[in-house]
Amino acid sequence: MTWVTALVKAILEWLTAEVKKDTKAVDADDIPKGLKDRWRNRINEQLEKAERQKKQKELDDLAKSGKAAIGPVGYQGHQGYQGWQGRQDENH
Repeated sequence: MTWVTALVKAILEWLTAEVKKDTKAVDADDIPKGLKDRWRNRINEQLEKAERQKKQKELDDLAKSGKAAIGPVGYQGHQGYQGWQGRQDENH
């Protein structure tokens, strides 16, 4: 029976070594950095595009509702102010 125990131990050691080899091989199959960077850039582009579309939709909804949009994109300035070019005053 001793030889059976030795055989089982040998098989278990062999299988353990094979599993460790497979683990090392899996680690070697890492995704290339360039591919990760391209994916990351594409995802960021899509997120930025979605944010721009969301902002544009909000502005369109405000325009349809007749409310003034306040902000850098939709700001029209004060309607009564004509700036220095539009002044009718002769003294200035």
